[in-house]
Formats: sequence, C-alpha cells, structure tokens
Amino acid sequence: MGIVYKAYDTKLDRYVAIKMLNADTYDHARFVERFKREAKNQAKLSHPNIVTVYGFIEYEDLLGIVMEYVEGESLEKVLQRQGRFNLYDVMYILKQILLGLGYAHSKGFVHRDIKPSNIILNSEGIAKIMDFVISKSMFDDKDFTKPGAKIGTVYYMSPEQIKGVEVTNRSD
Repeated sequence: MGIVYKAYDTKLDRYVAIKMLNADTYDHARFVERFKREAKNQAKLSHPNIVTVYGFIEYEDLLGIVMEYVEGESLEKVLQRQGRFNLYDVMYILKQILLGLGYAHSKGFVHRDIKPSNIILNSEGIAKIMDFVISKSMFDDKDFTKPGAKIGTVYYMSPEQIKGVEVTNRSD
C-alpha cells in the first residue's frame, strides 16, 4: 500500500519515517480512506511500544504519514537472520508487544495484522508495533471492511478474521 522513506526533519533536528501511499492506489477511494484512517488511528496512540505518528502529508497527489523513525529491524528480519530466540528474549519481546496491544485495546483499537514484519526491534531491544493500516476502531461506526471480508495476512489471521466475522481485541 505504501513505501517508507527515512527523512531528516530540519526544523526539529531528527530523523523521521515517511510512509507514502503508492501512486497507483490513488484511484481507489477505499485505499485512500484506509490510509487516512491508519494515520488517524495510530496518531491517537502514545505508547513506548507503538510507533508514534507525528503528522500527515496531503499535497496535490501526495499522501503520507510522518512518524517516528526507529533505528532497527523488523522481528521478521531478526528471525530470518538469527533463527530462534532464547526463552528470556521471547518473554521480553512478547511482554512489550502485549503492553502495546493492551494499550491500543484500552483506547478502542484492534490492530488486525499483528505479525513479525509489523514489529520493529530498535537497537536497544525495545519492540514497537507499527502499520495500523487495517486497524479497526471499536468506537467508529464507519468500517471500510465489507461484511464477510477476510482482511489480514493469512498465516497470522485470527479465527474471527478467517471466518469474516466481527473482530474484538481478543482477535489480536
């Protein structure tokens, strides 16, 4: 859905990540609305284990989300490079992911796409949840997902998502 760039914010003297919506999706109103909703949903969340959203870019034919740049790599890449983790590291990472998810759930959001590629580990070993593109607000009546639609990444979908029924925080 988008491409992420590392950029330097000269006004605040820091690196940021900018996720730009792919140009070929602009013709699909559903993708544009989902992208905007991702920014709004994630911007409402302020937690050490969730990537922070700083702003939104909407200029001519460009749409982008400006967010915290995390120096590190996805849990998926770490697993590919290193193989399995020892039990202590698993518990340490899992606890952080659960703290971030618990916070998102307490604010009424279900991520719906928790997977190793959506978790980034920074250079200090802090796990952060990213990519709320298919998240759902439990307080928002407007849902961009058609009833019965199966949304998510197949290998990581909850039984509710596979069946195409309503998700809850337990689905994450």
